[in-house]
Amino acid sequence: MGGLIARAVGSAATQSTTARIVAVTLSGYACFLGARGIVKVLRIVHGLVWQVPVPRLKHSSRAALILIGVVTVAIALSVGVSALTNRFIVGGILALLLYIAVPFLVWWYVSWLLPHGPVDGWALIPGAALFAVGVSLLHLFTVVYFPHLVSSKSDTYGAIGLRSSSSSGRISSDGA
Repeated sequence: MGGLIARAVGSAATQSTTARIVAVTLSGYACFLGARGIVKVLRIVHGLVWQVPVPRLKHSSRAALILIGVVTVAIALSVGVSALTNRFIVGGILALLLYIAVPFLVWWYVSWLLPHGPVDGWALIPGAALFAVGVSLLHLFTVVYFPHLVSSKSDTYGAIGLRSSSSSGRISSDGA
């Protein structure tokens, strides 16, 4: 993974300024369109789960920008929590609490903004708790298990080490 990122950064450094500006502009626009799609799907699915009509969103661009901001803050929080965990033992405990509390609070608020039935905020707590546990498990998988899997498979198999562990271990004549 580190090698891929290093190559991508190295190739970006050799590109002209115009090419970098075009790449950033196009990727930013693609990110914006993707965020708008995610907001639309979230609203529709939430309305279907609660069995309520989904009104038209007046400011879908603003909602997409808020989603991009929330994801950016989540990434920054992840970096900060990682630094806390590496420096202090108490930081690890605080990090665990943050990784559960922050997604819980964010989803609780977001689910309040999404279409739902005539309920108070307490009724949205189970969904927020499930979301927080899911985010924590995803974080645990990507930070602990996946890097270990990649490093152990790369040590054993070299460049082809990322093959599925469920494969038979044989290489066929077509290389698969």
